[in-house]
Amino acid sequence: MSDAADSLSNQILADAQKQAEPIRRRAAREAERIMERARQDAEQERQEIRRRTQETLQLRVNRMRARTEVEVQNIRRQATDDVLTAVRQRAIRDMAELTRSPGYADVLAGLALEAARQMDSRDLELVMRAEDRQSLGPQVAEAVRRRLGPRPDGQPPAVSVSDQTVPACGGLLVRNAGGRVFCDETFEARLRRMWDDLREELAAAMFGDAAGPPPPPAGPGEVRKEPEDRP
Repeated sequence: MSDAADSLSNQILADAQKQAEPIRRRAAREAERIMERARQDAEQERQEIRRRTQETLQLRVNRMRARTEVEVQNIRRQATDDVLTAVRQRAIRDMAELTRSPGYADVLAGLALEAARQMDSRDLELVMRAEDRQSLGPQVAEAVRRRLGPRPDGQPPAVSVSDQTVPACGGLLVRNAGGRVFCDETFEARLRRMWDDLREELAAAMFGDAAGPPPPPAGPGEVRKEPEDRP
């Protein structure tokens, strides 16, 4: 009875193992497929993370580069402004010295003549600094009349010194006879007209940027017209 039971038990066990083997193989294959899919998903996720990381890093690098370029430009601009401020202060001091030189009256006459040519007029009114008007007004007006020469009708030019004055460190303002057209030949105005070109030239000298053609001289002043309703 025991032998028969053992035989039956062994037969049942062998039959179970026979039936279980395909199940084990299918389970093993399914497990391998799951593991392979998991490995592929992990690799894709790793590649995606790497791609996003690279894009994020590149974006940060681009932002940093742009920020750095702006900072460099700001440093250049500030350095140029600092030098220009010093140059301007020195120029103003030099111009103030010029007003005390013996040849200052000739300088004023030359500026007035430049303005006359710009306005194409021989009838002028000179608006001078208060101190220049008192000490140099008649002398400058006479020099301008002499150097302008007669008008087309043969009459001498009319050059007068205005009762008004202009606040400036030097130079003068020149108006035509009607007072509607004027040319600013004060030292400040001439310095202001050359400032943009001077800034570019200085930046090129300091940082090696392309300087382009040489800037024009401060030259003749800009001719302007007063509004018609000016009192």
